[in-house]
Amino acid sequence: METRRWPMILFTIMLIALIYNFLATIFSSDVKRFSNDRIYVDYSTYKKTPTEIEKANNSPIIFQQIAIARKSMDTGRMESSMQAYNSYFQTAISHKPPPPMEMPAQNSKYEEMMTLARKNPDGLSRARIAFSEGRHAEAMSDFNAILLALPEADLKHRMDVSDAISECFFAQKNKDGYIQFKVKYVQLVRQIRDLTHQAYPNRPLSAFDGWMTSQEATQQLLKVRTLSQDLQARAEPLIRRAEYDLEVARQLNQ
Repeated sequence: METRRWPMILFTIMLIALIYNFLATIFSSDVKRFSNDRIYVDYSTYKKTPTEIEKANNSPIIFQQIAIARKSMDTGRMESSMQAYNSYFQTAISHKPPPPMEMPAQNSKYEEMMTLARKNPDGLSRARIAFSEGRHAEAMSDFNAILLALPEADLKHRMDVSDAISECFFAQKNKDGYIQFKVKYVQLVRQIRDLTHQAYPNRPLSAFDGWMTSQEATQQLLKVRTLSQDLQARAEPLIRRAEYDLEVARQLNQ
């Protein structure tokens, strides 16, 4: 029985080998194979081999040049957009009438005040530097000399210098000097406001007259004292200023 099986076994092995060889030939061949009902395609035939142009395009120099070209292209687009926007904006503005220029009314005092305000008094910068460095006595001496040399019509600089002198007195804890020059400061603020209103009567007059009322100053003092209970020594300048400002309000509202 065993001798009869050997031919069958050999035939099966040969059949398997032929089938394997046939399939391997189909899938490894570079040639399309046709039959009546099937097409066997080797997709390896569709692989592209790199050409000389593609090899050149893959070089770092080409990549760098392409990046520069794209950057310049984007810059050109941005410049074109900005030029178009500016052109449109200028066209739109040209069709819109300019706003009417408000000219000040004839007022010699206002014109003189504005002319003097554009000039910088001698020694003003030096006095401000001395004050910022804590040399209050020297700064106050310089400010007083400047104030005496200023014309009466120079309200702007007289206002600034009076305020600076009051701050020098405050730094030296001189209550009377602070109140005196702070009152002068507020009075000058009101003069400037009135002159400006005379020159521009169409502008609404500000309700603020340069200082708080006595009631507002009292409320401010109470608020500072309440909020400064935990600050101890650091709260002393705040409370002192609130007390001085209340006296200024009383002097102005007498």
